[in-house]
Amino acid sequence: MRTITVKGYAERSKAPDTAELFCTVRGEDEAYSAAYNKTEEALSALKNALCAAGNAEKDIKTGMLRMRRKTEYAAGRAPEMKGYVFEQTLSLRFPCKGDRAVKTAAAAAESGCGADFSLRFTLRDEKKLRQELMAEACGNARRQAEIIARACGEKLGGVKEICYGADAAPAPLAARAFSQDAAVSPEEVRVSESVSIVWELG
Repeated sequence: MRTITVKGYAERSKAPDTAELFCTVRGEDEAYSAAYNKTEEALSALKNALCAAGNAEKDIKTGMLRMRRKTEYAAGRAPEMKGYVFEQTLSLRFPCKGDRAVKTAAAAAESGCGADFSLRFTLRDEKKLRQELMAEACGNARRQAEIIARACGEKLGGVKEICYGADAAPAPLAARAFSQDAAVSPEEVRVSESVSIVWELG
C-alpha cells in the first residue's frame, strides 16, 4: 500500500490576558516548631500584602509544604544537624489589566517575608484557541498532501494514521527585587499546534 505523510502546522501569537504569580516563602530555626511558625508568619504576611494590592483571598492558593533538615558537614567528623527549614509555595492567577501585575509583584517583593517569586503571562482561554489551531493544522496538512499527490499524478485516499503534538510558549518574568516603578510589558504568547497525517494514495 502506497502512502504519503505530511505534517500540518498552525500558529498564532496573542497578547496575554492573564497573569500567574508563583511564590515560595521559607522559615528556618534550630527548633522544628519555631521553623514552622516562621514559615506560617511569612505566608500570612505575603497573603496580606497580596490582598492589600487588590487581590481576593479566595484566588490565593497554597501549594506544597516542604521540610528539610539543615545539616553541617565538616572533614573528619560526622554530619551535625543544625535545624530545620520549611518551604511553602503559593500561587495566584488574575487578569493582567492595567497596572495590576506590577502592583501584585511589588506587593510580593515588599511584603517583608523574603519571598522568592516568578510572574508569567498567559491566556485565560487557551483551550479554545488550541481547538481552532488543531483544525487549521489539519487543513494545512491536507492542502499540502493534495498538492504533492497531484504533482505526482496520484489521488489522495483515506487517512491511515494521525500523530498529534502541541506547543506553547508563555511570556515569563522572573523577579526577586521588584518595585511599583518597574515597567512590565509582556511579550505575546505564542501558541502552536502540529499534526502529522498519513494518507493512502490511489
